[in-house]
Amino acid sequence: INYALLVDLLAVIIERQRREGAGAFLSDWPQAFSSGRGDVSGGGAILVFLPGAPEIGRLQRLLLESGKVLSAAGGRGGLRVLPLHGSMSSAEQSRVFARPPSGCTKVVLCTNVAETSITIDDVTVVVDVGRVKEMSHDPERGISRLQEGWVSKAAAQQRRGRAGRVRPGSCFRLFSSQQWTHNMPNHTQPEMIRSPLESVCMLVKGMTTASAVAAAAAALLRTIGAFDGDEALTSLGRHLNKMPMDPRVGKALVYGCMLGCLDPVLTVTAAMAHGRPVFLNLQNSSDGEVASRRRQLLRPVAGSKSDHLALVAAYNAWCKAVDKGGRSAGSSLCEECGLSESSLESIQAGRAEYARVLEELGFLAEAEATGGGGGGNDPRVGVSAAACRGPSCSLPGSAWLAAPVNRNADNARFLKAALCAGFYPAVLRVQHPPTKYKEVHGGTEEAEADPKDVKFFDRERGRVFIHPSSQLFTVGKFESGWLVATQMTETSKLFVREASMVPVYALLLFGGEINVDHGGARLWVDGWAEFKAAAQVGVMVRQLRGEMDRLLGAKINDPELRLGSDPIVAAVEQLLSTDGF
Repeated sequence: INYALLVDLLAVIIERQRREGAGAFLSDWPQAFSSGRGDVSGGGAILVFLPGAPEIGRLQRLLLESGKVLSAAGGRGGLRVLPLHGSMSSAEQSRVFARPPSGCTKVVLCTNVAETSITIDDVTVVVDVGRVKEMSHDPERGISRLQEGWVSKAAAQQRRGRAGRVRPGSCFRLFSSQQWTHNMPNHTQPEMIRSPLESVCMLVKGMTTASAVAAAAAALLRTIGAFDGDEALTSLGRHLNKMPMDPRVGKALVYGCMLGCLDPVLTVTAAMAHGRPVFLNLQNSSDGEVASRRRQLLRPVAGSKSDHLALVAAYNAWCKAVDKGGRSAGSSLCEECGLSESSLESIQAGRAEYARVLEELGFLAEAEATGGGGGGNDPRVGVSAAACRGPSCSLPGSAWLAAPVNRNADNARFLKAALCAGFYPAVLRVQHPPTKYKEVHGGTEEAEADPKDVKFFDRERGRVFIHPSSQLFTVGKFESGWLVATQMTETSKLFVREASMVPVYALLLFGGEINVDHGGARLWVDGWAEFKAAAQVGVMVRQLRGEMDRLLGAKINDPELRLGSDPIVAAVEQLLSTDGF
């Protein structure tokens, strides 16, 4: 989006309407006046279509900081800039319908929510950037996410019509006729075609158990534990059915709450839903200083062997910068370390949305009961003017950050375990080369292998490769021998872009079916992942799994149930925190 062009265009529109009135751009429409439809009294509002809330927030700041726009409006008092998008409350959305005072220009910045569902009757000018964000199924990640693209021609015509609903109006389109002809589809793709079926399957099973779900999605739902063998919803499935998101994301959030690591899980899952990278590509020779600053930023999590921990570290650093020095400090950090500020802003908004869902299901009840770290707004929560405005926001402030749902937020193993729980069977087996040793003072020690000699295998796809953009690309040893992957892309090879080394007990507790070789002291997960362990370990894991499912069922019946204090959860946490040692 060319924001400079947008600001300049809006300055011209505001200045000319202020000088000539609401009909300033209608001189070429004499037929409208001759037909008696030329009354523009009471008009003058400007409606700007943008793809999403982060873009709306950015343009709103630019307009209110632009000397050119403020001069055209006759000062700050002559301009009213209002956002309009789906995550706002009804009370906040209703502000766009109010008429501004005489001499004040109303500019409404909106998403496609204003295409058909509402009419702002004083709009006489529409500005359309031609972009839209819609939910689509991402085959690389296997989850649903908001994806930006060109708006369809039919939708663009709907947007144009917003200026002529009540009185004549004008439409400015910020895309060329060539874009219109070659890049814009005639119609918006039906939602059924661009959606995965896992959520639909669960919705059907939540309403009736009389018929089978004839879809490949049912196999995945059985794998993640949302369906039992008869395709009936399990306790976990009933929880996920109440969460308007991809089931794997929902499961990771549920286990993030149960394992006490909600804060980092919120960050990772919100980033997945956004779908765009936080770390920008650094390929030019001039990026050396940026790369150095990025390494310094990520040094605290360098030993975690996790792309997800790197993401969390970058997001928290940005929030800290914004909290201390405002948006300008956050922008400076992004420029210095090669981070995408728009992606970070989207993650902030996504965290707030996911946290609201969890609050409605009762998972944040412990935070409200304990009082946590006190009131106020913590920038990591996303409860701010950019993400949740006004008293209508019922999400707790920073209290839940210090509450039981985050008791293990600083232990990397718990985030990895929650991701393993949500995204299994997307795990990779690590094959190290033969061990080599190096001389050290007083003897020898095992040498870390050359990263290019380490191999990775997916159960279904065979060998895969770590992408150069991953934090794992330069790692030569993975102690647990297993990774959980959340993004794969196939180009010349099948590349893993996002992964984390996962603790062994996380795979045993949250992976697939456990088989026990009582005589050979071995365990298998789904007949593929093999571990040396006594038979009683397999029995214990099976029992713990059953108890965890029982707890989820109890949570459904009693949303106020405090899971963090349950002895079963404590036992699982003990295993994860030490990985059994």
